[in-house]
Amino acid sequence: MIEFELPSSHDRHPLVRILFLDELLADLGKRRPDSPLLAALSPLRESLPELEKAAEQHYGLIQSCPDLPSEDRKILGEIFLNLMLQRFKTKTWKELQKMIAELTPLHKTRAGKDLFHEGIERGIEKGAAKLIRRMAAKGKSPAEIAELTDLPGEKIEKFLAAGEE
Repeated sequence: MIEFELPSSHDRHPLVRILFLDELLADLGKRRPDSPLLAALSPLRESLPELEKAAEQHYGLIQSCPDLPSEDRKILGEIFLNLMLQRFKTKTWKELQKMIAELTPLHKTRAGKDLFHEGIERGIEKGAAKLIRRMAAKGKSPAEIAELTDLPGEKIEKFLAAGEE
């Protein structure tokens, strides 16, 4: 017979409660099917085909829950993604991102940055063209406009010709 001594904490907390996560989640699912916690832990409960179909919905529920502070949404999102990585061992990170439709915001992509800079350049060019046409309408010669704007004469002529069309 093996004898052992109970820890001293046993006297302070004599009751032990055994909980089963699957039962707790099933009960939560009945009471609050839209729970972000339930969505974050869905990779523990659902089959792979079900999870693949519902992943975007689960992740969206976590990210859009108005009752949660943004830090909590971020943490639940990370839990969800880590569990997804564990469940879908053969999928790449990009495949998982596509599954949950989490795309990088356009302004953070190379293409988005290029489009942004192109838009700025077009805006500057439109503003310059408008200024050049106004200066010409006030009687300034192309040479005077070039001197005042520090733009080459060819560009001044191009803007003035485009304004006449």
